[in-house]
Amino acid sequence: MWFSTAVVPDPTALPLAVLVVICAVMIEAAIIDGWKLKVPNWLTYNFLGAGILYWTVTSGWAGFQFAMLGFLAGFVLYPLCLVGGMGAGDVKLLFGIGAWTGWYATLVIFALCAVVGGIMAVIMMAREGQLAHRLLNLQIILSEWWSLKNPENLEKVQASALERKQADLKKKMLLPYGIPMVIAAVSYLSYIWVDANGLSSARAAVPTVTASTGGQPITPSTMGPALRSTSTPSVARDVPSESSSSAESAVGSEPAASSPSTEAADARS
Repeated sequence: MWFSTAVVPDPTALPLAVLVVICAVMIEAAIIDGWKLKVPNWLTYNFLGAGILYWTVTSGWAGFQFAMLGFLAGFVLYPLCLVGGMGAGDVKLLFGIGAWTGWYATLVIFALCAVVGGIMAVIMMAREGQLAHRLLNLQIILSEWWSLKNPENLEKVQASALERKQADLKKKMLLPYGIPMVIAAVSYLSYIWVDANGLSSARAAVPTVTASTGGQPITPSTMGPALRSTSTPSVARDVPSESSSSAESAVGSEPAASSPSTEAADARS
């Protein structure tokens, strides 16, 4: 076989070192998005390609399918990109996240991103006093999204989205969606990984006593009986028991039996 199939494609099966690298790359993307309001192609394309390559090498054909389905799940953001609700770099970042985490985790991350992004947008609106403007933009985006069911409106919608984005960019009113996306992704991946691996790894690091605790790990409730049961044999080997000592003393204090020749000599005398 060209590729290994030893690893089942699942984000919880990622080694801790790989998970840390993935989170570091996503955090870097969020920092760049917050700084330049765009996620560079060199980062998103390499992130996407590395995810597909990793799962293909470690899990074979099943891993390739896993990564590609996650990549395709990232297209849930594409309609928002068309109407200007999100930048193309954010969509490509979700493509990469999907390649690493699979389709199910990608959809969960997308839902969490919507929640985190909504909270951040409300905070921005309250701070800048632009609630009415933001609500108007939201109404326009939803109406343009609905109009896309007619493909002839695509060019018009894209032109309107570009004009709206440039106006918001001048006023510094854009929300870098890479930040809520990365917050959602890092939080969710960390949670499911620790839930699947952290507790079991910690339990595996604790020594167990199988003979004296009936196969249960050492706990405060089993530690006392375990110590008593393991220490008793050594005491028995080192210190003679009372019963054996009393038996030996009884044997040593018994009078010796007299022989028949001695009894005969006593009778003649």
